[in-house]
Amino acid sequence: MKPRTLGFIEILASGICFGFLGIFGKIAYQNGLSSFELLSLRFLTSSIILAAGILIFKPQLFRMQNSERWASILLGLFGLSLFSGSYFIALQYLSAPMTALLLYTYPVLVAIGAQFWFGEKLGKLGWAAMAGSLVGLGLLLGGEINVQNPWAIIIGLTSALGYAAYILLSRKFLKTANPWASVFWIQLSAGLCFFFLGSLNGPRVLFLYQEKLFLIFGIAIVSSLMPMILFLRGLQRIKSLEVSILSTSEPVTAILLTSLFLGESLTLIQMIGGICVLMALVLLARRPS
Repeated sequence: MKPRTLGFIEILASGICFGFLGIFGKIAYQNGLSSFELLSLRFLTSSIILAAGILIFKPQLFRMQNSERWASILLGLFGLSLFSGSYFIALQYLSAPMTALLLYTYPVLVAIGAQFWFGEKLGKLGWAAMAGSLVGLGLLLGGEINVQNPWAIIIGLTSALGYAAYILLSRKFLKTANPWASVFWIQLSAGLCFFFLGSLNGPRVLFLYQEKLFLIFGIAIVSSLMPMILFLRGLQRIKSLEVSILSTSEPVTAILLTSLFLGESLTLIQMIGGICVLMALVLLARRPS
């Protein structure tokens, strides 16, 4: 299989895995977890599972250059933490559809950044795919627009900026890095950041593990460990702007899952939006490498 084809598959699979986050998040909130508790336990548990697996089966996977290790730590603190935290903070003051729409402006930011930083060009098919994915997302995620605090719009856009920076900086500094070790340091630093921001303590963490073990492990493995490794592997094979468009498979997956498992019905407009996103991904796949 060609590296570019494998990269496409890895990023699509990553987006599908991330799409399960909405299901896990709704269940977590129904069970009394706060946003920072959820983010902290999600990333810390994932990093612990990954470290245990590496130490048992292949310790040499921890080997990486010091510059790559520090790049991973900083990406966890100021990339992953920034866009994850900003998204959940904005969600408290904006309606869910509007928060998601603000986040998914990041493909445009990545395309602009990649063109100036890496000299990557979209081409006609690429721009058509970008336009199709944005129109599709607008239809798919469109809904009630509710703004309780105008500053939350800026925070929502910060989540998009953080995600775009995360993709571009990962492409720049982790291009040849070991994705297993990189994901460990990224998630560990982000998990510790949210641990202190959420003011968690030992008894609370122990209680959550005792009562919500399967939920925490599910979100850590399915929506953190697996997609982040697939994401970094795919990012090393294809262009960053292609990654940003392919990642729009995440909201499509999330909405389909909520329809299947939570009984939320899909409207005709949402179906059309999903089809637009899928057509955009097909256009992107037809784009010359």
